[in-house]
Formats: sequence, C-alpha cells, structure tokens
Amino acid sequence: MALAVKEHSGSEIEEQLQQILAAECFQSTPKLSELLSYLVDRAVAGQFEDLKASSIAQAVFGRDESFDTQTDTIVRVEAGRLRRRLAQYYGGDGRHDPLLIEIPKGGYTPRFSAPRTPARELEPNPQAAKQPELASPGHHLTLAETSERKWHAGFALGLLLALGLLLALLLQGPGGGEEAFPAVGSRPFIMMMPIAHNDSAFENKVADQAIEAVIAKLAKLNDVSVMSYSSTTQLAADELTLTDLRRQHGLTHVLEGQMVIEQNDIRAQIHIVQTDSGEAIWSESVEGKLSDLFDFENTLASRIATALSVTLDPDQNERLYLRHSSNAEALDLFRYAIRAIYPPSRARIAASRELFQRVIQLEPDFAGGYAGLSLTYSYSVLFEISPSPAQDLEKATAYAEKAVAVDPGFGMSVAMLGIAQTLRGDTEQGLSYTLQAIGLEPGEPLSHQWLALSLIRSGRPLEGIAPIKEALRLDPRDPQMPYLCILGMLHFAAGENKLAIAAFEQDQIRGIRRAPPIYAMQAAAYAELGDEKAARSLIPALNADLIAKEFPVEHWLGGMLADEPRLQQTFTDLYQLGMLRPAQRHSLPR
Repeated sequence: MALAVKEHSGSEIEEQLQQILAAECFQSTPKLSELLSYLVDRAVAGQFEDLKASSIAQAVFGRDESFDTQTDTIVRVEAGRLRRRLAQYYGGDGRHDPLLIEIPKGGYTPRFSAPRTPARELEPNPQAAKQPELASPGHHLTLAETSERKWHAGFALGLLLALGLLLALLLQGPGGGEEAFPAVGSRPFIMMMPIAHNDSAFENKVADQAIEAVIAKLAKLNDVSVMSYSSTTQLAADELTLTDLRRQHGLTHVLEGQMVIEQNDIRAQIHIVQTDSGEAIWSESVEGKLSDLFDFENTLASRIATALSVTLDPDQNERLYLRHSSNAEALDLFRYAIRAIYPPSRARIAASRELFQRVIQLEPDFAGGYAGLSLTYSYSVLFEISPSPAQDLEKATAYAEKAVAVDPGFGMSVAMLGIAQTLRGDTEQGLSYTLQAIGLEPGEPLSHQWLALSLIRSGRPLEGIAPIKEALRLDPRDPQMPYLCILGMLHFAAGENKLAIAAFEQDQIRGIRRAPPIYAMQAAAYAELGDEKAARSLIPALNADLIAKEFPVEHWLGGMLADEPRLQQTFTDLYQLGMLRPAQRHSLPR
C-alpha cells in the first residue's frame, strides 16, 4: 500500500480529497468526511499502524481504550457507509476526476489509483447525472443512486456459499424440501439499518434507542416481519448487497435514513428500498420532540407500516401504540438484562436477576422486571442450576403472574407464565400461554424460542422445529442466542440425527461453547449413525464438564426426551462410549 501512495504525490491526493469533501454528498455527512480525511492522512504519512479499528474508533468516533470490535461495530458500519458514499461520488460529481480514492473491503487502508484502472466493486453509470440523496415516493433509482444502496459482500464468496449451503440444510424441515424463507411477496420482511447521525454519544444513543423501539413495535404486527435489532447491527457491518440480503435472509425491504437533533427538535429523513429492484418506494421526513421520544417512535412505526401497506385492525393499532414503559433507563436495562442471561450459567442467571430487580426499582409499573425475574427462576430449573427446583418454580410462576397483572399486553409476561407452567408439568397450559405470547408479538424471536422449548418439554419436538426456524429467520445473526442449539435438540429428540449434528456444529462455528447436554446429544447422534470415532471424540470434554460442573445430564435428558425407549438407548450409547456414570463422577476430585 505504501507503493500505491508513492505513485501519486501528496499534493495530488490532498487535492482529490478536498474535491471529494466539497461535494454535496459529503457536505451532509461530516462524520464520514472526518473518517475519510483521517484514513487518507494516515496513509499518506505512512502511519499504517493507525489504520486499524481500535485506533480509528478512538481518533474519529471518540471511543476509549476499552473499545471491542466484537461488541461495537461502529467502525465497520461507518466504513461501509463511506464506501457507498464514495461510490455515489464517483458515479456522479467525480466521474471525470483524475484520481480514484477507495477503501477496499477487508481493511481501512485507502487505495489510490488512476480512473482508467480502478479496482471498483460497483461500476457507476458514467452517464448518470447527480441525483438527490433521498428519493421521493415512487421514484425509481438510477444505477448511480442504486449503487449507494448496495452493500458489499463482507466475506469471500466461497465461504458465503459454504455457509449458505449449510444454513439451507439446517432450515430444511423433516421432509428436507421446504423453503428456508416464506415465498417473496407473502408479506414484507424489513431490515432497519442503523440511522446515520453526527455520531455524538448522545445522538448515537437516541438513534439506537429509536430504531430498537420501532423494531419492537413492528414486531407486534401480523402482516409484516422485521429483523431483530441485534442481527441488524451484525448484517449492517457485513455490507451485504441488497440481492444477498434478499437471497440469504428473505428480506424484501431495507430502511435507511439520517437523523438530526437540534436542541429539542428531532428529525429523521427516512426511505424504504425494495431489495429486488433497488427502488425507493417511500421517503419522508418524520419530525418530533426529544422530550417526547416515545411519540416520535410511535409516529415513525406507524408511517413505516403504512408505507408497507400493512392494514392495522383496531387490536393491532392499539398494540402498536401501547407503551409498556415510560422510563427509558428501565427499558435499556431490561433489554441488556435479557441478553446478559445468554448463554445461561449460574453466574449469568444471578447477574441478570440483579439487573431485573433494578428494573423494578426504576419502574415498578413496568412488567418487564417481573417477567425477567420469572425467566431467571425458570432457567435455574431448566438448566439444572437450582438447589430448590420446586420453590424456584413457585417463584417463577408468582413473578409471571405479577407481570401479567401489571401488563397483560406485554408478550414476555404471558410467555414466562407458559414456561413456568411447562416446567411444572402442565404442558398444555404452558403451550397455551406461549402461543398467546406469539399472538401479542408475532415478530419477537424470543417468543418463538420459548414456544419451541415448551414443545420439546411436552414431547412434541417435530412441532417445535417451525417456531425455532422462525426465531432464526427473525434473528439470524445474534451470536449469543441459542436458536441453532435448540434446533439441534429438537432434531435429536425427533430422531433426525444428521440434522441435529449439523445444527450443533453450526452453533459451534458461531463461537458458542457447547454445554454438557449438547456434547451428550451430539455424541449419541453420532453413535446412532454408526460414527463411533466422532462420538468418542466428544466424550473427554463431556466428562470434564460433568465433573467440573456437577451437571445432572441424565435428569436433563429425561426432561427433553419424552420417548422412553429412545431415552434409554441414548443412555446406553453414552455409557458404552465412555461417559462417566453418576457414581463415578461423584467419586472424582473437582
């Protein structure tokens, strides 16, 4: 890269940089201008050690030394926006410029080249005139405009194809032939991109809160699906094209926009783009007051639903505008506590319990705190952590009932009552409650996960595959959520060993460490398929976990496998493979 810089003088590069920054498409995005200036200046100076995510995050985005690229995707997301903005510039104002500045994917070091041999990822239309940044309703984008909307592939093509093939296998039903996603056009499936802003810490928080709140509101509607906030942030950083988003995730629409906050005024310029054509079907400026952010979020959600031609009956309209909490701090803490419990462990459950108690202190009239406490007690029992399962299930039920009493329209309140009832053995009542929760929030992936768990505990694993696939569709990229793990358990309980193994292995690719019961199920699945070598390879890690964690795997498997002959066969296979029996485990030092 140093050689590439040397091919052009510093004055040539600086002149080109200033020409880009003066363009209208960069004048409206000061943070992208600052990012481009930083990258170019460091490259020209030969300070390539400063062109890494941590340095960029601190110098341009005000992050501190604790910046973690795994949890904070600001640099990847903004670099993607910068690449799209440069493509827009060179497709319009800069199409005759003598020097091309681009930021190749996979890094942040600028490339400088002559326009006759650019290594472009998107070819702009050389005849395209400069277009307004946001299209008007019904306006068809030119190729130059469309190039700004497209997202570049974040991974090598071979890896994408391999993972896509494996995901397609995982998402096949028992018959092996059903489609991974609903047929295009059956109902809109929208992804809400992070909203662009000036990136002050305050505006960043407001923009993220608004997007997350609108996603939660749209999740209550029957005639539209919306991708979860956690997966949206991951996919935004991957810079996939609209075609890839449509093909790999079934998305029909993408929402993009900008937000500006001036004192108490908040304004968002939003547009919705179709993934099949790149056409902007809707564009509008939504205004509100920072002092009434909830009203702004309601308006934004309603406008989006209207733009997607979603018909709201009186019940859905009421749900859309229902405010479960008026305390922003309590809502933020609740959302954090929900994620903090995964993957469930003794320490994580205890920490989440403290957070939910804090939520109740902040707002006693918010059902989320009580529903969250119910979750912690149910999970203590489900994951064999509770020293007093009967007492903890009583607490789980009591807190769930309190949550329902406080807010019967809050889906998690009803879902937690269903989980508690299922664990107490009343599986039919439990299933009834979890289905009610999905009726309240059809687009909430956790509700579908809890239904799948209720079904496997009820001895109906085949029926649980559809809801866990729906959870995966709505939230395909969250690295913490155990959807693939649950999919594997369902397949194993249904006797579909190959699909179970594929799900468990894909779960591990995501970086989620196997728990003892997953080692056990996967080893038993290999044994039933006759692959003794693969089965035995899992036993040492399984035994080590059983000894260290004192995990009662036999009891846990008994709760997941209602088919008694299959349960006994699983025990036989595991003991023959070398899994330690309870007496052996208890006699060994920990």
